[in-house]
Amino acid sequence: HHYLAVARDIGRHANGADAKTWLTRADQELSNLRAAHDWTLTVGRADQAASLAAALDWYWWIRAASSEGIDRLTRSLALGPTPAIAAQARIGLATMLHQAGRRVDAEAEADAARRDAEEAGDRRALARALGTLGRLANDRGDLAGGDERLRTAEQPYEELGNGLGLAWIRLIRHAT
Repeated sequence: HHYLAVARDIGRHANGADAKTWLTRADQELSNLRAAHDWTLTVGRADQAASLAAALDWYWWIRAASSEGIDRLTRSLALGPTPAIAAQARIGLATMLHQAGRRVDAEAEADAARRDAEEAGDRRALARALGTLGRLANDRGDLAGGDERLRTAEQPYEELGNGLGLAWIRLIRHAT
């Protein structure tokens, strides 16, 4: 429970104003975070394993450690976490797969995240999944499909008052 909380703190702050401090903390705690994740996998705690791995997706992305992220997220998802937790893990996995150049796999995971988010009724995860699908569509040259997904993702971010998410979507929409 302690390292799940540490991972969540890192995940919340790894891309903010204090990113350097939190990334340094993640570097220092990495062996403990790995051990905690390995334990959750060994004892079959699907939601904890997927939550811990999903919380570190920004860390792996920033550190260009997509191989470790792909491995840990894939093994966590294989345990069958609940849809709400699976949606978060799949979004992280899609990001890692995209970083590794595996775009077809990334789209499949982002679409699975969309379905999981819809099943769980998680509007924030749905917006992230749609945003990821839109970005991936744009990257493969499907600008109309990408724009449609990105526009659909704007509404939940607006309703949730999530300015950072909304800015991310608008940046992607207007960068293409």
